[in-house]
Amino acid sequence: MPDYVTPVTWLAAPELLPVSEAARLAGLTPELIRWLVKDGDIDAQEVGGELLIEKASLSEWLEALEDLACIQAVQAAKAEE
Repeated sequence: MPDYVTPVTWLAAPELLPVSEAARLAGLTPELIRWLVKDGDIDAQEVGGELLIEKASLSEWLEALEDLACIQAVQAAKAEE
């Protein structure tokens, strides 16, 4: 896969991702991905001793993070009024 992520790259990715691939797609570090799994924020499965991240769960987490950023931006704009 290319080093940059596009919507097509995301759609072409398998439903279960190795930690390194999930990190690359999300723009996060593998350590943070593992921490999010351990914390219960992102769902994963262990298959053959390898931790595989559920792409749908990762996508939901990223969307929630984006929503939070939008809410904070609106609140900051209102505070400046």
